[in-house]
Amino acid sequence: MPLLSTGEIIDRTWSLYRDKFAELMSVSSWLLVIAIVDVVAITLYPTTATIVNRVDLSLGETGGVILTAVNGWLIAPIVGVFVLASIVRVLSMHFGSVRMDATRAIKEAWRFFFPLILVSILVLAVLIGAVAIGFIPTILINTATAPFANNSLAIFSRILVVIGLAVSIVLSIRWSVLFTLAPYALLLENKHGKSALTRSRELILGRFWAVLGRIAIPKLIFLLVGILIMGVLSYLIGIVISGVGTFNSDLM
Repeated sequence: MPLLSTGEIIDRTWSLYRDKFAELMSVSSWLLVIAIVDVVAITLYPTTATIVNRVDLSLGETGGVILTAVNGWLIAPIVGVFVLASIVRVLSMHFGSVRMDATRAIKEAWRFFFPLILVSILVLAVLIGAVAIGFIPTILINTATAPFANNSLAIFSRILVVIGLAVSIVLSIRWSVLFTLAPYALLLENKHGKSALTRSRELILGRFWAVLGRIAIPKLIFLLVGILIMGVLSYLIGIVISGVGTFNSDLM
């Protein structure tokens, strides 16, 4: 099956989001939960002066610190996984024979929630393995030769670090591309766990550079557009927030 060109991917993506804007936004609106919690956390967060002077935090300020951590480490990942699953299920209806229904897609997203987290953990483990393959041999060799350290060994050690870094980067890029479709193999083909990674690898092997270009270029273009839009929205939100009298002035 031939791959779509980069231009076709961008055109179809833009057309799809334009035509199905209401359905996709009804699913993506869950991301507002993160923004709302973040605004509350920032409002309660201790001032810079309080932190620098190590003044005892009030109950509200302590709550702001805790809420910031919870939002970043728990709420945001959970909502992000849920929104990804919902959007993919919505789009699967568009390309399938089932009528597109955002409510149904959201319900289905919960069914895939924990399997999607498992697949994401497996992909993360693979990428950590790429780093380990590059650096663990270097660490072991450097540890073993440390008692005999001299100028020659020091130079050899630096060379090993460079080689380890290069190996880690190459493997990380290669494996991140090979397994980039693993979440979609789960959400679209119901491939669970390791099977999702295997399916992603099957689809991309022999097309690595073509797939890499089709991932990188559209993402770069949409990222630039997103940064522009977010910049405008952040400016407008900043104006609104600055008008809230109880807002923490040190964080403005």
